[in-house]
Amino acid sequence: MAWQENWLWDSNDEMVRDFLTGGEIASVKKWQTSGEFTFEFHGGHTTGDPVYVRPTGNTDNSNIPKFDTAEKFAHQYGTMFDFANDGKLRAAMSGPAQDELLGLLRDEWDTIKLVATRYWNDEPVNDARKSTSELWAEEETSDTGQHNTVISKDLLHKILGAQ
Repeated sequence: MAWQENWLWDSNDEMVRDFLTGGEIASVKKWQTSGEFTFEFHGGHTTGDPVYVRPTGNTDNSNIPKFDTAEKFAHQYGTMFDFANDGKLRAAMSGPAQDELLGLLRDEWDTIKLVATRYWNDEPVNDARKSTSELWAEEETSDTGQHNTVISKDLLHKILGAQ
């Protein structure tokens, strides 16, 4: 796994502030209160604009539970069984934390999806933020090992500065 960025669905979280405007943040009705999970973006499998959900204390480097946001809708994640690798969430999170996660997706889907879309398309609203392609390039230049990571043609063009 390449870079990893964990974040909370919280109005003061750096990820939220980097990818949502002040007005978008103000319009959020429900914020995360559980400390039993974080949201995560990381390199590797990026197809579908995924948001990974890491149970607190989980240090796995593969098969992290996730939900895709591209061309998906909140109702497609109505139960814990709808997540990829759902067993890790169900085993590690309490019932109230699972309910909170499902409620956040149900009630704040459009805004969470907006964060994911902007993240994976390198469109931060905070100009000081390093872009996803910069993070990827830093990771790749610091790692001399062979990797078989698949990235989109659009992301490759952004990395290379091509039009």
